[in-house]
Amino acid sequence: MQSGLMRPVRQKTFSVSWLAGLRWSFGGYVTGTLLAAGAGALDFPLLAQVMLLAAAVCFAASLVCAGACFRGSKIARWYLLLVLVMIMVAVLFGNGGG
Repeated sequence: MQSGLMRPVRQKTFSVSWLAGLRWSFGGYVTGTLLAAGAGALDFPLLAQVMLLAAAVCFAASLVCAGACFRGSKIARWYLLLVLVMIMVAVLFGNGGG
């Protein structure tokens, strides 16, 4: 009798939304880069270095998140393509073009 009324107990597990992580880490990357540029322009080199380091950490986190949701998200695939293009441009023109 009770078997029809009773449902199996589900355990609540911690779920990570990789796409949300990608969004927030990319936002941190952009914000950190802009703050580093502003601090450098205002002649605060130490603050600029710290902001650039924070931006680099956010960029690495965004790559991890994009890689984790690569198969299920078109946005993640486009983001990784954009990152690949950015890396290629940096390699080609990173030393001043010559």
